[in-house]
Amino acid sequence: MLNFVCALVKKGGLLPLFALILLSGCGTIGTSQPSQAATPSTQTVFKSYVGKWEVHDSLLTINVNHAGLEQWNVGPCSGSMCEGQAEITFTENADGSIKGTIHSISYIQWNGGPAPTRFQPDTADPRAGDTFQLQHNGAHLLYTTWFGRLSYLNNNNRYWCASYALKAGWKQCGA
Repeated sequence: MLNFVCALVKKGGLLPLFALILLSGCGTIGTSQPSQAATPSTQTVFKSYVGKWEVHDSLLTINVNHAGLEQWNVGPCSGSMCEGQAEITFTENADGSIKGTIHSISYIQWNGGPAPTRFQPDTADPRAGDTFQLQHNGAHLLYTTWFGRLSYLNNNNRYWCASYALKAGWKQCGA
């Protein structure tokens, strides 16, 4: 073998030998597949939504298990202040947005007690079965699109703010 390599060096044939070695190492042998560029999984995309998002008088919490909770101020309820709570399940959409489906609604007083029995929620409040879509609008904002009976809310402020936007006083976060 050494004599063969020496003969190639003397005849200037070493470069073609290196090219042959390199090409043979790059060929497809057996069942090897060409590598494909990694694409972000839907779980990676969903994680970008996980956290607490706020807008004036409302808080949206999205958990890694695709569950969430929206809490909002419903105002006075028979001498006390009350909040609404919507339990939500999220699914990923192919375009990188997520869809929220409200499963249940409850109302409590700010002191943690149940809403008074005579309390009547606003007919415009979310209900079980209502759906909406969230998509990122930059790193610190989520943009909401409501579907169905609540689509009129698309005429109002549609943003949820991360803590950075909230602390910076961005106008989308409400007053």
